[in-house]
This record gives sequence, structure tokens and C-alpha cells, in this order.
Amino acid sequence: MQNYGFFLPVLLIPLTAFSILLLPLATTIELSVLFSSMIIGSILGVLAIQLKKRAASSVTLDKKTIEHSVLSSLVAVVETRDKYTDEHSHNVANYAYAVAKSMNLSEEDCSHIYMGCQLHDLGKVYVPNSVLNKNSSLTDEEYEIMKAHPQQGYEVITKLDIFHGTSIANIVRYHHERIDGTGYPLGLKHHEIPIEARIVAVCDAYDAMTTNRSYRDAMQPEEALSIIKENAGSHFDPVVVEHFLNAMSSSNDFERKQIS
Repeated sequence: MQNYGFFLPVLLIPLTAFSILLLPLATTIELSVLFSSMIIGSILGVLAIQLKKRAASSVTLDKKTIEHSVLSSLVAVVETRDKYTDEHSHNVANYAYAVAKSMNLSEEDCSHIYMGCQLHDLGKVYVPNSVLNKNSSLTDEEYEIMKAHPQQGYEVITKLDIFHGTSIANIVRYHHERIDGTGYPLGLKHHEIPIEARIVAVCDAYDAMTTNRSYRDAMQPEEALSIIKENAGSHFDPVVVEHFLNAMSSSNDFERKQIS
């Protein structure tokens, strides 16, 4: 009897690797976005086949194996498309995991938050390079393109049954919402925003401020923390900010936490 939990990564890894090898050959914006879309489509297609086989058999599918395979494949796409986004997502995942633990969320919730952070910017694979890596301020039109990435990532995640029942889709869709309602894509307020997305919003903003970007140099951690404090109650959930500050103060000189 075939073990589909093992069979999935066997298919996914070569398929994704082959597609990623083609990505650097895409010399135009349109082609690089097209290849990213093709890779994600391939992952979704393989997963659908495996889930269909599972339904038609008595084989017990190892959910953790599939979850890890799909997560790794999608993260590989993000990393190849934009190295900054990959490193940023890893940093945010470490911060958010520490905050979730500080808030005494369950281990399962903490784990889902960690995975959700790794995929929170998945939708950026659909953003053209001219916008994604622009070294100056975005135009209004370009900003609207960038603002579409949470919804685009959400539409990918919701097609993956393996992530149903987790907070991952909420993190991907709502991590740019602000509690005063000025965020995007839906302009949610306060507790309309899921707690996991409120956690990620703080961690996402901090790491974005303290890392070098194409259009500006990194801030010092103290300056970024000051901005986080100033925006508690407007952009950020003040309870989450309190736990974030506690988690950061317990690390050595604001060193990024490494979660095993």
C-alpha cells in the first residue's frame, strides 16, 4: 500500500526545484511573476491529486509530512522570488512565536502563527519586480498593486485543505490591518482583526523598520521600538505591544530569537 504522506514531498521537491531553476531565466517582470504563479499552481495541483487519492483509499495520510512539504515548497518560491521577503518572514516568525508564547497561547496556536508568518508575504510573488524592489517611494498606482498582496496570498492559502482549521489564512490576509481601521485590505478595526494577525502586525512592522530596504537604511532597534510604542492603540493592539516589548526586553540587546 502506497504511503501518500511520503509520496507528496517526493513529487513536490523535484517539481518545485525544477521550476525554481527556470525562475532566474525570466528576464522580464511579467515572466518572473508568471513563473511564480506556475510554481504555486503546480504545488496546488500535486496536493489536490494526493488528497483525492487519500479520499479514495484507506491510507492514513501523515498531515505533518504534507504540511511541512507544502510549507517548505511555498517558502522556497518566496525565497527565490525575493531574498529579503524570505529573511523578513523568518525574522517575523521568530518574533511572533515569542509574543504568542508570552500571551500564553496554546502550543498549537503558536506553531500555526510561526507557519503563518513564514507565508504572510506569499502574495508578493505576484508583485512585479519594479514595484517589489523599487528604491524610491511608490506611486499611488504602485501602492495599490502592493496592497493586493495579502488578498492574493490568502487566495492561495485557502485552496490548501491542509491549512484549513489553522490561523494561517487569517495571518496572510489581515497582517496589514490596523486597529483604528486605516489598514488594508478590508479596513477592519479592533477585535474584528484576529488576534494572530494583530500579533504579526507588530512583529512585521518592527522587522521592516530594523532591516535594510531598497529605499532606506535600517533603523536602530530603539528607534523602531519607540515608534511601536507611539502607535499602540492606533495602528497596533496595545496588549500585543506590551507582550512584544516584554519579549524583546528579555532577549540580549534586541537579538533576534531563533526558534528551533
